[in-house]
Amino acid sequence: MLDFNNAGPQQTPGTGQVIPQKSIVMCRVEVQQPKAGFESPNNSCLSIKKETGNEMINLRYEVIAGKFEGVKFYGTHVVAGAEKATNISMSFFRAMVEAARQIKPDDMSPAACEARKISSWFDLESLVFPLQVAVKPPRAGDQYLYNEPFKIITPDMEQYGQMMLDGEIITDEPLPVIPAATSQPAAPGGQKPAWGSPAETQSQQPANSHPSQPASNVPSWAKK
Repeated sequence: MLDFNNAGPQQTPGTGQVIPQKSIVMCRVEVQQPKAGFESPNNSCLSIKKETGNEMINLRYEVIAGKFEGVKFYGTHVVAGAEKATNISMSFFRAMVEAARQIKPDDMSPAACEARKISSWFDLESLVFPLQVAVKPPRAGDQYLYNEPFKIITPDMEQYGQMMLDGEIITDEPLPVIPAATSQPAAPGGQKPAWGSPAETQSQQPANSHPSQPASNVPSWAKK
């Protein structure tokens, strides 16, 4: 049994279609199986980062209505290990359950407290809720932009009622510009003095260029 009543309320965190920044869309969530070799020994639906021991759940979000219906993006959420990251994730999932089950965050009635509980992480599967999305900041050399989850819209928020009627709130925020890939600077050093150089003039070798690898629209853990 996982009881979200003790988790704090969610805090606002500071080439397919890309949803504009801060737009709100109706999403359905799907629990992703961990990549082979990264399974947590404690839970079959969690992956583990061996360097830190953090356990994470990998989710796929699919927009189910509106202009961006069918768009999918991913989120990785720490649920055990690093305390701060775990607390943020648990508050996020509390909000997810509240939004899907129409529970106001300040409702501490017995029925609401019971509704915030799930039997396992697999109970998140197929929950539907309004989600505000972000665009992940691109790095130099990336070829694509892609979305990530930002904030769950819960029943106490003004946008929740609008989402129940309209199914989406799309902003006109411009998409970020992908920085151009840069080459590594040439190694320092110049020509040798005449007394230290061979008879023939040696040309300086150009610095090699190492462009960044293109980013995939699907995280590495979701690739089979």
